[in-house]
Amino acid sequence: MIDGLSYNDEQRMAVEHEGGPLLVVAGAGTGKTRVVTGRVAALVEKGVEPSRILALTFTDKAAAEMEERVDRLLPYGRSTVNISTFHAFGDRLLRDEGLSIGLSPDFKVLTEAERVIFLKERLYELPLRRFRPLGDPTRYLSELMRFISRLKDEDVTPQEYLEYARGLEAGAGGDAAAADRAAEQLELAAMYARYEELMRSEGYLDFGDQVTMALRLLRSRPAVLERCRARFDYIMADEFQDTNYAQFELLKLLAEPSRNIMVVADDDQSIYKFRGAAVTNVMAFIEHYPEAKVVTLKVNYRSVQPVLDAAYRLIRHNDPDRLEVQRSVDKRLVSAAGAGAATAVRHLHFESVALEAGFVADEIARRIGTGGGERPGDFAVLVRANADAEPFLRAMDRLGLPYRFSGGGALFARPEIRLLLSFLGAVTDQRDSHRLYDLAASEAYAMNSLDLAACCSAAKAGHRPLFDVFRRVASGEEPVAIGEEGRAAAARIVSDLARYGDELQKEPVGRVLYAFLVDSGILARFTEEQSEEAVRSVRNIARFFDLVTRIEQTLPVKSPPAFVEHLLLLIEAGEEPPSAEPEGEEAVEVMTVHKAKGLEFPVVFMVGLVEERFPRRGRRELLEVPVELVKEKVPSADAHLAEERRLFYVAMTRARRELIMTSAASYGGKRPRKVSPFVVEALGEAGGLRTARPEEAVEGYAPAAAAAGAAGGKGEREGGAARGAGGAPAGEALRLSYYQIEDYRTCPHKYRFVHILRVPLLPNHAIMYGKAVHEAISHYFRRKMEGLEPGAEELAAVLRSAWRSEGFHSKEHERERFAAAVEALERFIEDQRRRPIVPSMVEKSFSIEEGPCIFTGRWDLVAEGADGPSIIDFKTSDVREQKKADEKARRSLQLSLYCHAFARTFGSPPARAQLYFVESGLVGTARFDERSELKARTAIEEAARGIGSGVFDATPNIFNCARCAYGNICSER
Repeated sequence: MIDGLSYNDEQRMAVEHEGGPLLVVAGAGTGKTRVVTGRVAALVEKGVEPSRILALTFTDKAAAEMEERVDRLLPYGRSTVNISTFHAFGDRLLRDEGLSIGLSPDFKVLTEAERVIFLKERLYELPLRRFRPLGDPTRYLSELMRFISRLKDEDVTPQEYLEYARGLEAGAGGDAAAADRAAEQLELAAMYARYEELMRSEGYLDFGDQVTMALRLLRSRPAVLERCRARFDYIMADEFQDTNYAQFELLKLLAEPSRNIMVVADDDQSIYKFRGAAVTNVMAFIEHYPEAKVVTLKVNYRSVQPVLDAAYRLIRHNDPDRLEVQRSVDKRLVSAAGAGAATAVRHLHFESVALEAGFVADEIARRIGTGGGERPGDFAVLVRANADAEPFLRAMDRLGLPYRFSGGGALFARPEIRLLLSFLGAVTDQRDSHRLYDLAASEAYAMNSLDLAACCSAAKAGHRPLFDVFRRVASGEEPVAIGEEGRAAAARIVSDLARYGDELQKEPVGRVLYAFLVDSGILARFTEEQSEEAVRSVRNIARFFDLVTRIEQTLPVKSPPAFVEHLLLLIEAGEEPPSAEPEGEEAVEVMTVHKAKGLEFPVVFMVGLVEERFPRRGRRELLEVPVELVKEKVPSADAHLAEERRLFYVAMTRARRELIMTSAASYGGKRPRKVSPFVVEALGEAGGLRTARPEEAVEGYAPAAAAAGAAGGKGEREGGAARGAGGAPAGEALRLSYYQIEDYRTCPHKYRFVHILRVPLLPNHAIMYGKAVHEAISHYFRRKMEGLEPGAEELAAVLRSAWRSEGFHSKEHERERFAAAVEALERFIEDQRRRPIVPSMVEKSFSIEEGPCIFTGRWDLVAEGADGPSIIDFKTSDVREQKKADEKARRSLQLSLYCHAFARTFGSPPARAQLYFVESGLVGTARFDERSELKARTAIEEAARGIGSGVFDATPNIFNCARCAYGNICSER
């Protein structure tokens, strides 16, 4: 038992592994995350410093989950383990050390859509002929981007590709076909090399560069590699089966010479080949580390045995290209939950998809309404692709079942975002009648459909833009028969578009968008409305504003038409940010199998199980990486079919107690569909296969209606039950930072705006300035801990990297502010030369349990002193008097909280706490005493109590309300 947790024999072997390479083969539901976090706790118990452990995973969500679990295991907030995604780790490394290979730390990572636009704008700078046809020059852009991404997955450099292509050319001789292939490969290799040149010249990286450039850095700069290796004693990688070749190369570099590397993998759950994942990395790990210990987790804590047996029958059809066969590892899972019901796994075949969907919806509604304790959240409907969900959503709509479809939430499809797109289109181009129509019909102007139709008819008859009709209606010149309300709406539209158009000539797009949301009352309505859908709308608006800020930073030309054109190009190129997920438990989950990875449900419906839907037909890439350059060992069998089978296996193993598979003979086409061969493989030729009686799809309508009422209301495609009162998902501990506590103490209503609704705010230049300066100072002390001392030029480069053109009154204001920041950093460097601070921790995260919550934060700097450690927090506020600096330090709740966390983490308080005012160089000092400790504990407990109880009543006062950024939308002011 470690930290109060018990493990089975195999888990304990992994958790207590002493050192050297370790492969944990973790089947579905065997507790792999528990083993990873348990091993972290075990190492720390043995005296390993948490900061010397590096844990890498694939998604921000997985990293956050791992971090939370580690927090719970380690006592007194000792969780300073480096947990991140592969790409975030590479990004941080490049920003810290990239200067040594000529990479400025202010590089920008482009999204996939931004890459397409980047190349589209530079298409004729690329050495292309056959891949830039005259009739359609952009035809191959997306394929070229995917091709470059695959090259980077395989760690193929432009130089390596060019050498390969030249070799083909030299060996072609008189063979026309060979010469043609060589010419094609030379064109692609030259394109790849030019793409890299163009990206570097503009200071851009793509997603793959965050790993491949990190590899280049570590391979070409031995000193950097040595420093990086010296930081970590133990390295762990979760979901190793989903790594690509380049990511494994990065792990191998970091793990030497100690080879203290642990990877957790299940080759049967490798389902991301389309992202470059190399399932053979699992086998390659054992080849590279022949001394590796292999621990196989076989006890499944999720599913009943019939589900596991069916899934095992299925996956055996991927033999012999499985670890079980290749390495003689027994991977047959044994259920800790027991045998389960005789009908735990079954398949039903229907005549049509309508009957199939009707049965699924009716069955869920019937079971919710029977009083057996089943809730909507106990059920999941898994589809192969988002489009396959539509008939099942309609069937649940018919019964009023609450459901959550996490695959239908593209941000640009949301109504609140369509409104903003329509506003931007109309205000920047008065000829855009389509956008203007949407804007007029929206809740912002609410022109009724008859009046709007009359105006559209007049515009069409006169071959005029709709705006012209609105303008003439507003002035009384247009003889259109509409009501007074319609005329008033037209007048408001004309007036508003003129006003906002004028503002766009002077203000950034984001500021004008924000004014529109406030002036129209839409933002106030969303923030005051007590519904999950309103909360989701506000969060989607916040996501859209993030995109707006990103575009404003990228565009070389800051004109409103250029902004809208770039935004539309992004959408056309495939930019599709996800919308905010509906939250809560009381809804049937509908999602793709890929989305379901890592989740589990008591009852799972796998639907649409017919040939060409699941498995889907394999599609060969137009441009494939030459097999001679592919470093992954390609499996012998049909790789696409094997991956589809693994995806089916993942879907099956999401079920805890019951798995119901369904299919239909007709999905709207002319020919009948055959049942998926995977169903036959899983259940056997005779077992579990039967055609449903037609009446099964229509039975239970009366109970279903009652069940819908009992379940809590109508299902909504974008809806869902409300989140916990304080913003913490049900069952999870409330996590609070200093800023959350301070916001709640200032005004609970403000806390709701900031941390629950996440209402977007206009950028503030003072906040941006502080962040950029803070990043430069952190960089200074990180380098100092490595034995280096960066100069003014290096800090200016870091400042420029962190700088954002946000919230400034004018370009002149921004120039002066940047110059002031550079001067402040130069003074800081001079001050450090005179009075050097010796850092022991930089940007060190902490997490402690305090009463009903977890208090988290980050110390800017912990410095060594003759009488003990000091906590130092850097401030960019302008303080010029020592007395005032000391007073601010003594009164600082933040310092009290951070000292309290330090004492809880290390067993004793710091010798002092200080505020370092960068502008003046003054340092305010305070001591942490019993009064400070009481102040800290009381602040945490009071905030946690109020937030946990859902108390968000406004506490207005003249001083706070006058300074509150939400005053223009707050009804309590």
